[in-house]
Amino acid sequence: MTQQDFYNILTGLNIPVRYDHGEDGLPVPFCYYTFVRATLLNADNKSFATFNNAVVNIVATSKEEINRLTSMLEELLSDNDIPFGDPDEGWDEKEKIYLTTYYLEV
Repeated sequence: MTQQDFYNILTGLNIPVRYDHGEDGLPVPFCYYTFVRATLLNADNKSFATFNNAVVNIVATSKEEINRLTSMLEELLSDNDIPFGDPDEGWDEKEKIYLTTYYLEV
């Protein structure tokens, strides 16, 4: 899966999607994601598979909104055969936002 393919999946959330944090000022809710070091599978002194590691963050201002968006994201991931585990969830008191983070291999 290419990074463009992954971006196209995330746009199914119907909220702004940006690579990395970008500049401030995005309307809430929004999604941002990054690709981090790839995972290589090796055997017999050869690399035979590479998986990109992605971090996806969803930002929202209400618990109902973050729950709706995380459910939508999990459905999009499942529909595209991207496994996911339990996300990290939190409330940023200073910013007054909910943040949910998924760590994925794509």
